[in-house]
Amino acid sequence: MLIEHVIMPFGLFGGEGIKIMTKIEDIPEKCLAVKYLTDPYLINGKKIDLRLYALVTGFRPLRIYIYQDGIVRFASQNYNVNKNELDNMFIHLTNVCINRKFTPSGKTTKWLFKDFVKYLYPKNTWFSYYFPYYLSCISSLVHFAPFELKCFDFA
Repeated sequence: MLIEHVIMPFGLFGGEGIKIMTKIEDIPEKCLAVKYLTDPYLINGKKIDLRLYALVTGFRPLRIYIYQDGIVRFASQNYNVNKNELDNMFIHLTNVCINRKFTPSGKTTKWLFKDFVKYLYPKNTWFSYYFPYYLSCISSLVHFAPFELKCFDFA
């Protein structure tokens, strides 16, 4: 069995209710389901995700302000797809509240976004590929979003 999706129930926070799903037909109706990336970008062997913020102030013309101080969240254990570890949330999820339970005191499971950029700068990865993709995602979503929607989660 391979991980297919990560689900997050609506209305909960702090990692509560997050589950790893191996079958799409098992996903409940009322939740956010995110496709699981099986070949994630790793830093020091750990899976990461980016928490970036953007403010859309206009649609015609499209006007987007990007907040510079996002965060990069880390899983607390090294990534692997060993069948015995498929339900190990400390490997597969980057939620800070979940990983706080495993991480030894004094260790952090997140970086400031500016530290991530410093890490990537010699590789020139973020600015040449990921940042334009991020902008493309935002501009695509706002064209289809209902106007009353105030937040997008790129979890």
